[in-house]
Amino acid sequence: MLLAGPLADRVFGPRYGQGEGITLMLLLFGSLGVLWGLSGYLFPGAREVERLLPDAKESQAAAP
Repeated sequence: MLLAGPLADRVFGPRYGQGEGITLMLLLFGSLGVLWGLSGYLFPGAREVERLLPDAKESQAAAP
């Protein structure tokens, strides 16, 4: 997030024009986020985490 401003001003803005660079940046980074999230289905450990990890015990959940 700290790099979004400088990227928009210095990298994407001059190449693609006013407003088009930030649109391209949001599209690219949004697509990367979706791909990163969907890539969790490729790993069986992440995909089956609900089945692999035991549920919390009531005494642990109620502890302050």
